[in-house]
Amino acid sequence: MGQKESKPQDTEVETMKAVIMHGLNERKFVDDKEKPVINDSQVLVRVKAAAVNPVDYKLQKAALFMPGKVMAVDFAGVVEEVGEKATAFAKGDRVFGTAAGSLAEFAKCSALEIAKMPDSMSFVEAASLPVTFLTAYQGLTNYGYQKGQRLVIIGASGGAGTAAVIMGRAIGGPDAEIIGVCSGKNAEMVKSLGADRVIDYTKEDPLRALGKGNVDFVYDAASFSGGGENYMKAGKEMITLDGMYVSLNGPLTSWLRMFTGWQEEQRKIFLADYNGKDLAKIVDLLAESKAKPVIGKVLEFNAENVETAYNDLQGRRTKGKIVLTMDADANSGASSSAVANT
Repeated sequence: MGQKESKPQDTEVETMKAVIMHGLNERKFVDDKEKPVINDSQVLVRVKAAAVNPVDYKLQKAALFMPGKVMAVDFAGVVEEVGEKATAFAKGDRVFGTAAGSLAEFAKCSALEIAKMPDSMSFVEAASLPVTFLTAYQGLTNYGYQKGQRLVIIGASGGAGTAAVIMGRAIGGPDAEIIGVCSGKNAEMVKSLGADRVIDYTKEDPLRALGKGNVDFVYDAASFSGGGENYMKAGKEMITLDGMYVSLNGPLTSWLRMFTGWQEEQRKIFLADYNGKDLAKIVDLLAESKAKPVIGKVLEFNAENVETAYNDLQGRRTKGKIVLTMDADANSGASSSAVANT
C-alpha cells in the first residue's frame, strides 16, 4: 500500500490597507491588498505618511489596464526589509521618496528613488516633498535658473507652486526677485515663502503687469492643469532674449515635441526624474534656507478621507500639499511647519 502524498501547507498571505485602481477611471479603498514583495534592489517601507498629486488621478484613466495597482507615489516611512543590493539602507531607517504605490500601509521602492530623512523632519513634512520639490528643483536647475535672477512662478499657491517659490529663493539667493502669480487671497502666504511680489491674476493680467521681455525665468505650474488656464504664449513673451519658460503641463503638441527632442530653445515642458540624490540636495537647501514645505491639509488614512483628498486636489481648493497619515506618530520629529490656512 503506497504512502499518501503530503500536500504543501498553504502559506498565509499578508495583506494591508491600500487604495487601488478599480474599474473605469475609479479607485477603491481595500483592506486585503497583498503586501508587496521586494527584489534585490528594492526596499520595503512601512508607510507613515503619503501625499497625493495630480499625476495620481491622471493615471486613473488607465485603471482598466492596471487593475489593482496601488495609487500615489509620495511617501515617508520606516524601512522594514532591504534587498541584498540596497546596501545604502538598513532596517529602521527613516526614509522618504517615491514608491510603486504609496497609499498603503507598506510600499516597495527602488533604493535609487529614496533618501534618508533628517531627524528634525516629520513624516508628514517629508511625504509632502518628493514629486513637487523634485519637479521644482529640476525644473529650475536643469534649465539654467541662477542666483540673482528675476523669476516668475505662475500658480504660486498650489503644491507645485509653493515648492517652486521655496526652491526659487533657496537656489536664487537673497538677490533674486521672485514674483508669484496667484489669487490675492493667497498673497501673504506666498510672500511668506520668499516671494517679493504677488500678482493677483483675478485683478491684473501678469503680462501687462510685467511687460514683455523683462523676466529671466518663468516657471508655469498652472497652465493646462485642469482649470482652463493657458499662460504659454504670455510666459514666452515675458522672458528676455536669453530667458527661459518652463511649464509642467501643456497641449499634446508640447508633449510630442518633448518626447521627440524637438522642443523650442526657450520654451520647455518636462517630466521630473525621481531620484534620491536630488532629494538629498533638496533637504540640504531647505535646511540652509530654514524653509519648510507648505502643508495644506493632513488627514487620517481611511476611505472617506482619501476621497476628500482627491476631491480637494481636483477641485483646486487646497493651498500646499495634502497628506494622509497611516500612523499616529507621523508628525514626530517635526519643528514647526508652514501650514496654509484652508
